[in-house]
Amino acid sequence: YSMSHFATLTGINAHTLRKWESRYNFVQPERTDTNIRYYTDELLRKLLNFSILQRNGFKVSKIDKMSNEELHANVTEVLLKPIEGDVLTALMLCLLEMNEREFVKILDGHILNKGLLQTVSDLIYPFLNQIGVLWGIDKVMPAQEHFVSNLIRQKVIAGIDNLSLAEEDAS
Repeated sequence: YSMSHFATLTGINAHTLRKWESRYNFVQPERTDTNIRYYTDELLRKLLNFSILQRNGFKVSKIDKMSNEELHANVTEVLLKPIEGDVLTALMLCLLEMNEREFVKILDGHILNKGLLQTVSDLIYPFLNQIGVLWGIDKVMPAQEHFVSNLIRQKVIAGIDNLSLAEEDAS
């Protein structure tokens, strides 16, 4: 990923990424032969987790010292009480890892708390928009897109099936 693509996907601006690169160990992009930064899928996953913790009050210097296991444990704990941006980030991680169990768990929880219509407008549309960004930079495989599209389709169909029919008017 280029720096601009990476900044769009993580929500961390390019200037901040450059500063963190010089100050901390967790942001170490690869470089081309012409010394241009590029970011790997692994670093994207790590920074998505990192951004969840940072938005939830963790200090950058503390996150930098966490092992991968500590990082994952803290993200899991934070996601038990997610805010919208974190749910979207978690869905993006599920897409990249093709983690069906976690994807369905997140969608089910959101549908239970917010309802189907609110989930579609507040979560599914923005998520599909981010997938579009990834398509545009050729970073989503068709299998990943089909994977989440079918899971979303199943949830929408099941949600519609669970709706009660309106009663006919007696007049």
